[in-house]
Amino acid sequence: MQLQDRAYLCQGQYRDGSNLAARQRLHREYAQTGVPWQRFVFRQLRLPERSRILEVGCGPGWLWRENRELIPRGWRMTLTDLSPGMLEEAARELLALGPQVTFQAADAVALPFNPGSFDAVVANHMLYHVPDRSAALAEFRRVLVPGGLLLAATNGPGHLSQLRELEQLVRPTATAAISSEFDLVNGPVQLRPWFAHMSVVRQHGWLAVTEAGPVLDYLRSMPGRRLAGPEADLVRRYVDAAINRDGRWRVESEAGVIRGRRRERVGRLPGFA
Repeated sequence: MQLQDRAYLCQGQYRDGSNLAARQRLHREYAQTGVPWQRFVFRQLRLPERSRILEVGCGPGWLWRENRELIPRGWRMTLTDLSPGMLEEAARELLALGPQVTFQAADAVALPFNPGSFDAVVANHMLYHVPDRSAALAEFRRVLVPGGLLLAATNGPGHLSQLRELEQLVRPTATAAISSEFDLVNGPVQLRPWFAHMSVVRQHGWLAVTEAGPVLDYLRSMPGRRLAGPEADLVRRYVDAAINRDGRWRVESEAGVIRGRRRERVGRLPGFA
């Protein structure tokens, strides 16, 4: 699967933040959730004034950029990503935070940190990209202090279902959403051997799309063959027809955060790999 292939993620899909930005634009311009996504995630941290935080798979650093004015002075953030391009972009965006934030290339399954180095680990829409999640989760637990917080953000099973249906219409060979590998339903079960006291906080909403261009940009940002001219025309006609009929194309969204605390003893979950 391309979206779990390390080389493709670093050199293709997430070489820089452009593909993420195309997808983010759809949410930024049309979301009807009330609270922007990165602000929603930030609110779930609820950490003491002096805390050490590791973000694994930080991307362009949007979580911290969009909450810059809310970050306590006593927090120290370490941002990691597989992609050097993503880290460079994050470093540029967060230059004003100075020594509060450091950056390091790292793989989720082999984190270059000592045991107990962090009070919290943030995994924001990234665990479904990791084929060996058991190894990554063991690493998350290892680098956390006893009772340390894991914040794992992902999607619900119905996230952007109307957009997925449109993608299947124009690209019948398109695979299921990658987030189904680790979502708000199956995610807690996968976390259970390493984390306890779990809770799921959901953000339900919808997109009120009023033009087809951002939808095309979203689909073009996804892996797979590029949209040919007739396929792009089909997308435009489909979206335009919904807008002409209802005043907007409604796309349901469901994302959320799974919060858990480091287990003192590693559990077992038969059949999980």
